[in-house]
Amino acid sequence: MVPDDAWLAAIRADAEAKTALEHGQTGTATRHEALAVSCRATERAYRDREHVFAGVTDDRVDWERATKHQRYHAVAADAELRRRHPTSPSSRCGRPSPSGTLPGSNELNLSPGQPIPETGQWIMELAAARSAFAAQLADRQSVTIPHDDPDHGRLGQAFPAWPEPGRDAILQPPRPQIAVSARVLERPRDREADLEAGN
Repeated sequence: MVPDDAWLAAIRADAEAKTALEHGQTGTATRHEALAVSCRATERAYRDREHVFAGVTDDRVDWERATKHQRYHAVAADAELRRRHPTSPSSRCGRPSPSGTLPGSNELNLSPGQPIPETGQWIMELAAARSAFAAQLADRQSVTIPHDDPDHGRLGQAFPAWPEPGRDAILQPPRPQIAVSARVLERPRDREADLEAGN
């Protein structure tokens, strides 16, 4: 279930509780009211988790943008190393294989009518780590290169945003000169003659 589904289920449970009360079915109305309360609680829990995960995703996008060029060069260097030494085992750029399920992933699947578990420790750690990550990224982007002369100041950013590499070849052949066909030049003259003959 997703937050919007939980919200819709709460609205439906409210409507069914109201209908049951109109027909004098108080037991059914009470069950639907309890389900509506549970659906709203489920929606709030989902929204809280969604907020944390959206922030972590934004942090990841910021990190990818800030380190794009350095990672590009690291991958290129690793590819060159593997090309030069194909039999050498290289684990420097190896990625861990996915483990299948996340720890605590059962906390992500909530159902109305069931007790909502407390927000897991790993989700709270994700939320707390966001401020530390933001400070670390800001520190990285504010690092400057000092000048040899202390009175001169700084030379600029240590990790500047590099321009995108060009995709076209450096040397381009000249475009061929195409002469206009005499028949193409005659068409407007023929059209003018036809217009004058029609008048």
